[in-house]
Amino acid sequence: MRNRESIIKSITSHFAVLKTEVELRSKLNLQDINVHAEQFYKILLNKIFSYDLVNVNITEPNAAVIDLADAGRKIAFQVTSNNSKSKILETVNSFNEKKLFEKYNTLKILIIKSRIKRNDIITHADFSFDMDKDVMDVKYIISIISSIDDLGQLEDIEKWLSNELIQKYYGSKLTSKPNEINTIMCLIDILSNEDNHKAYEAEAEPDPEYKIEQRFKDYAPFLKNLYSELYIEYAYALEVIQESPEISSVKIRKIGTYLKDISRKYLKSSNDNPEEALENLCDFFKKLCSDDGLDFDEMAIKFYLLHQLIRCNVFPN
Repeated sequence: MRNRESIIKSITSHFAVLKTEVELRSKLNLQDINVHAEQFYKILLNKIFSYDLVNVNITEPNAAVIDLADAGRKIAFQVTSNNSKSKILETVNSFNEKKLFEKYNTLKILIIKSRIKRNDIITHADFSFDMDKDVMDVKYIISIISSIDDLGQLEDIEKWLSNELIQKYYGSKLTSKPNEINTIMCLIDILSNEDNHKAYEAEAEPDPEYKIEQRFKDYAPFLKNLYSELYIEYAYALEVIQESPEISSVKIRKIGTYLKDISRKYLKSSNDNPEEALENLCDFFKKLCSDDGLDFDEMAIKFYLLHQLIRCNVFPN
């Protein structure tokens, strides 16, 4: 099982993706962001606090001042991208005027950007609101997640965030590409993630059946030395890939077929020089990743392609 530090680091990186999307949509004045955020945070807050939040915009249309609520725990949330003081005052005053305090003891305002630090306390006859304690943002949520001791709960949150943010965020960019390329880019992303790195003792000869020697004798020293060096850094990440439920055996076979076809063309254009062809093939995937904003490192790509070379999926006979 992975340790808390690596899981929390991964969770924090997922929220960085969310922050980027929120800022982009805000600059483009896309008003649907609050609607999407309500559903996102409803699920997330339920996972963190074991709430039973529902979207009251659907179940209680007269309670328009709040977005999410757990009637059993008597807590309500407004989810907004507006962090102004006037917006907070408007929400709190409306909550009081509608006498929602009779049903909900606590009101929280969740700012999906960054909150502005304030210490004001708004007091009404039957209800009060502390701007310091009752206004939340992503930074606050991360601090709460970081205090969770249950590794199982942390892993559940991380997995959900990955599916909700990373895959959806990149998914819209990748839908126009063949599934084989999408999967390869996913593999490169996994290999590039330092959370998946672990020092490995190199095998005596990390080249099953000496395939590099047999197929590219003149270039064998270069290819084998490079693979041996990268093996120490990326072999553990390769194990993570192999254990991933997202990478099925069918996908792996399709990747092999795709790589055989494209790498054969690169080898031919390089006059059967695997060293040159490897660089050109690596550049091809680097451009794909760069164009789609994926975080990667060049050596991860080279290691993966060399691994596939040994399996005869790159530069096949």
